[in-house]
Amino acid sequence: MYGSAKNAVTGAAIPASPAGNRDTEIYDRHAAAVYRQALLMLDDESLAGQVACEVIAAECAASAESPGDPDRVSGRLAVSALRRCQKLIAGRDRVSRRWLARGRSRAQDPDGRERAVLGLVLFGGMEYREAARELAISPSGAAAMLRSALITLAGSPTLPPSAAAR
Repeated sequence: MYGSAKNAVTGAAIPASPAGNRDTEIYDRHAAAVYRQALLMLDDESLAGQVACEVIAAECAASAESPGDPDRVSGRLAVSALRRCQKLIAGRDRVSRRWLARGRSRAQDPDGRERAVLGLVLFGGMEYREAARELAISPSGAAAMLRSALITLAGSPTLPPSAAAR
């Protein structure tokens, strides 16, 4: 899964950034993670690229107006990407094909919260308790969802056997 998302980050999906400014730093440091998080949620490279561009552009505009704590940028971007993905998903009645291919059913992750917790932790650098607050769920619920998502991914046939053993 992550290999395909990593390879999917191309110039076609996310345009090149201009050189030499704070916006470039934000883009260079965070665009790939935002894209991968959106791809995890949406399972659509084009939409994931669009979400990544929108989220990075919004962050650059906001940081120009009022520079915030640079240590919190990853978390802010992850939450912003999650919210944009949730809006896109809200009108659809589908669950990610990749997620279903890994043995997840609609009953096991009907609203994508497992993927949301995983995305916030993995790509946003949040602790599971922070992710739980963002998703308005209990920390123990978030921990269980994260554990379940990791177990599912570890048993995924798309990971090489050596990666699943780690």
